[in-house]
Amino acid sequence: MATQQTDRQRPQYEVVVADTPELVQACYDIRIEVFVTEQGFSIDDEMDQYDNGAQVVHLLLSVLEPSDANPIGEPKRVPVGVVRIITAKNKLGRLAILKPYRSYGFGKVLVESVHDWAKSQLKKDDEKIHAIPFYEKCGYHAEGPQFEEDGAPHQKMVIDITRI
Repeated sequence: MATQQTDRQRPQYEVVVADTPELVQACYDIRIEVFVTEQGFSIDDEMDQYDNGAQVVHLLLSVLEPSDANPIGEPKRVPVGVVRIITAKNKLGRLAILKPYRSYGFGKVLVESVHDWAKSQLKKDDEKIHAIPFYEKCGYHAEGPQFEEDGAPHQKMVIDITRI
């Protein structure tokens, strides 16, 4: 199977900590679109006990689009990607990029943003088997045996952030 290359230029973007109810809701909306609507997981599996606690940080990636509505030229921010960090467990997961934006390398941008944010040892949330090559490209490695979670095979992925 050939990999399709694109000549499209990556849109301007920003990654921020979702620190308001509106930004957190944008993170949830992206996760629900990707994991529930697109991939068919149940909302109960996607929105778990960590989503209601203070031990979670979401990083939200938004593309910046020109906006005629703002006279000072402030761009419109369109949320397109998210990653969840469970701080109490030093884990990241629930990384989701809306389908039209997956060819720009935003998944790697979010993982690198977690590295910048963390400054300590992090463990990758258990990932579906098909995602392993992506996380290996980002410097993670498999740890332990594969297992099933929510009806899909998963693998624990870890990284030593002190070596990045």
